Amino acid sequence: MNKSALQKILFQLIKFKSETRNQAEVKRAVDYVGTLFRGTQYGVKKFAHKGVHSLIIFPTRSDWRYPKILLNGHIDVVPAHDMAQFKPYEKNGRIYGRGAVDMKGGLTALIGTLLELDAQKIKSDVGLMITGDEEVGGAHGAGFLVDDMGLRPQFAIAGDAPRRSGVAITIHGKGGVWVELTARGKSAHAARPWLGENALDKLHDAIAKIKRTVEKRVPSDSWETTVTLSVIETDNQAPNIVPSYARGVIDIRFTETFAVHPDDAHRKLKAMVPEVQVTALTKVMPLINDSKNSFIRDIQSSFSHTFGEKIPLVREHGASDARHFMTYKIPSILVGTIGDNWHTKDEWVSMDSIMLLKDALFAYLKKHAT
Repeated sequence: MNKSALQKILFQLIKFKSETRNQAEVKRAVDYVGTLFRGTQYGVKKFAHKGVHSLIIFPTRSDWRYPKILLNGHIDVVPAHDMAQFKPYEKNGRIYGRGAVDMKGGLTALIGTLLELDAQKIKSDVGLMITGDEEVGGAHGAGFLVDDMGLRPQFAIAGDAPRRSGVAITIHGKGGVWVELTARGKSAHAARPWLGENALDKLHDAIAKIKRTVEKRVPSDSWETTVTLSVIETDNQAPNIVPSYARGVIDIRFTETFAVHPDDAHRKLKAMVPEVQVTALTKVMPLINDSKNSFIRDIQSSFSHTFGEKIPLVREHGASDARHFMTYKIPSILVGTIGDNWHTKDEWVSMDSIMLLKDALFAYLKKHAT
């Protein structure tokens, strides 16, 4: 596929207001992708689980559950506070719009790869999974398809590793837990705080203890566990009341030195601050691959040949749907497009990087023709 055809697909994808919470638009986007594969060697199977829409594109001669290689992308995006972000435009080779680089640009490259394989009549045992809830953990998209529906590829490639520059293959990613901390105390007039028990103070002390114990003061981009306080609230309606209830949410991204499974991280946190209630809202498996795996060595070699330089294997701080394959020891890596400002205004993706990713994936998958 040429750049013009890919850009047309990307523009259409961005126009869908497919915020995770807007599953009606996610469904419209999923349906649109399905239409792109009419009359090809691929079948389309759609899913809806607890309101979340996903689809699998697969060779019609094969069982959709067992592709040799599975491409993986998500079509949902984080909320946009300005609906103008769903009106894509091009400027100096960059495509701007909500989800441009996270990850509708990468998804366009995945779609384009399969369509090019079909156009050149190359038959490969390759599927494409597109999900609608990656931005909130992926439990009802990728999690449902892998855990409940038995999707078991031999190797998975997610196009969800946007970068600001350079090309890399991500083989390690941090695990995560979103943890709700709840503290209870006794209400009193703020003029006589000794008559009450301040739940907010108790919550503050627990969070401070977790940060002291778990998080190191490190330079940016270091491979260390991080703790981010993202929500805090009380039941107070006035400032002159000692709060009897306080709630906070922290986002912990952990490395293997803290835990190897989110359940382990949750248990450690509960033991660390028994004075508050600790509830795991979301658990994220870490991405851990063996760099010597034959699939990983093969795609690194193929990408290096396409780009004319050795492509490094790297670690990333964020999470993706690739983690859902880790429970079943399925090697799963991430590649991505070049852009910036994901999850913020002025998000953009390089159109050239979409073409390059499509070409690199095509060259790799062509070697696996059946």
